[in-house]
Amino acid sequence: MASLRHGLRQALSQIDQPPDLLLITGDLCQDESWGGYRRLQEVLEDVEPLREVPLALTPGNHDHPALMRSALGRRAVIAPAALDLGDWTLLLLSSHRSGAVAGFLDPRQLAWLERQLELADQPVVLALHHPPVPIGDSGLDPIALQDPGPFLRCLQRAPALKAVLFGHVHQHWQGELPRSGAGAPIPLWACPSSLASFAGMFFGRAFWGFLFSASLYARAFLGSLLWSLFFEVSPLGLLLWHRFWRRSLLFFGAASVGPLS
Repeated sequence: MASLRHGLRQALSQIDQPPDLLLITGDLCQDESWGGYRRLQEVLEDVEPLREVPLALTPGNHDHPALMRSALGRRAVIAPAALDLGDWTLLLLSSHRSGAVAGFLDPRQLAWLERQLELADQPVVLALHHPPVPIGDSGLDPIALQDPGPFLRCLQRAPALKAVLFGHVHQHWQGELPRSGAGAPIPLWACPSSLASFAGMFFGRAFWGFLFSASLYARAFLGSLLWSLFFEVSPLGLLLWHRFWRRSLLFFGAASVGPLS
């Protein structure tokens, strides 16, 4: 959470007023725990300019939607949902499927989305966790949104849709989706990660992505207590943490928000 706190403060220092909204596009808590989501809320409360800012969340593959809603439901708008931002509408989709790394959208969500886009009377921005199109990465494209055809065709028919935002790929990425009729293409933007950037890694993104994810799953499997006892108390754990894992996290974090504090 330290890198998220650092990134939020760094971003806020570059604007002269509080933002209209804070959107987090998934993977809020890698161990899928209620306590993890409470820690996120504590971080957001600790960053004073964000205490009154609306919060919008989309579940990622490292999330537990029910626990997320239990811990953050009073503070945040959680996908699937529509949020009126005055002159704009933000549509949030959940591409989470329990036990899956790739993304999925069920028929009911697609039907809801189509109705929202048909009835839209102002510009719309859409957000979800998984990318709906390939980004050109052999390690990440297979775990993007699955069977995206119906979803993309729905977007292409929507003149009110002005942009699609997503996460999951841990890096900046920009593309576009042509419309089915006349009009400018729909911009597609990937949000970078506040902790682990997969852009510009040594030995390839897939290798480091696997290694980093393996450490997170190991912590979830062992439990926070056993993990802490090993890496914070035992000599071998301390050596591994300071010589490898912490250095890796510093590298990942620096690529997107600066060093961990």
